[in-house]
Amino acid sequence: MAHSLYFDIPPTPKGRPRFSRQGGSVRVHKPAITRKFEDAITALCKKYWKASPLDGPLKVEIDFFITPPRTVKRKYPTVRPDVDNYCKSVLDAMNNIVYNDDAQIITLTANKIYREDSGIGVTIHELH
Repeated sequence: MAHSLYFDIPPTPKGRPRFSRQGGSVRVHKPAITRKFEDAITALCKKYWKASPLDGPLKVEIDFFITPPRTVKRKYPTVRPDVDNYCKSVLDAMNNIVYNDDAQIITLTANKIYREDSGIGVTIHELH
């Protein structure tokens, strides 16, 4: 069975964590822009995903629609940010809502696509 979700927000890559020392321990800080983006995806998932989290192996396809720059010299968005950093943000935000854990994903396909209206399309296939 396939499930489709569309998020009408611009894709945001997962930022690198920052570390700080506090006493004898090390704290990890997620960048604010990453936290805000993941919180937005999580909120949309909670709003629209009414089923219990999927269990079992999954195949996920993600299309990242990116607004092209004013002067486009290339047909494909072969510039940063990397597509895998976009994936990390979205997949982490859907944990415990759409599926139990992103470790269930055994096949992942992702595309960066130039389009005037930015957004994120996700299709999840249950593999039973």
